[in-house]
Amino acid sequence: MIFAFGDCEIDCDRRELRRDGAPIRVEPQVFDVLVQLIRHRNRVVSKDELMQAVWKGRVVSEDTVTSRVGAARRAVGDSGGRQQLIRTVPRRGFRFVGELREPAGDPCNTAAATPSVARLPVADTGMQQQISFCRTFDGVHLAVASVGSGRSGKSAGTSSRQRIGVGRKNSSANWET
Repeated sequence: MIFAFGDCEIDCDRRELRRDGAPIRVEPQVFDVLVQLIRHRNRVVSKDELMQAVWKGRVVSEDTVTSRVGAARRAVGDSGGRQQLIRTVPRRGFRFVGELREPAGDPCNTAAATPSVARLPVADTGMQQQISFCRTFDGVHLAVASVGSGRSGKSAGTSSRQRIGVGRKNSSANWET
């Protein structure tokens, strides 16, 4: 999974941060803090949640978390004063507020380009339901279900393709429509 924003790209699979195409060396905990904030960018991430996700329950001080967030800001060209990418929400935690974009290069290297597909018979209709599962470039899981051949008119009989559902996997790993 690659997240791109500003002049930065984060490649989660390679555990690599790049600015203007050049690799930036960051400590593993700083990388993990940054990825955790980006993955949960739609909400504030508390210090306790960062401690659990990054330090896996080991006891660390709040100063340690704040220090790693500061290092993450510096690594992506942000600061505590500007807070253009990582915003502090007083007494609540931190939130990634940068705008993600599709990474440059071949779009076929994203997970969204290779959806998985299931075809299931629809009882007593002779038609098949097709369910496609994919993940967008920014990590949103999608499921799209359709039924029929997509043809209409006399030559197609009664079969026609209809979109019957679109769902999205929420942060609790449950599907919602």
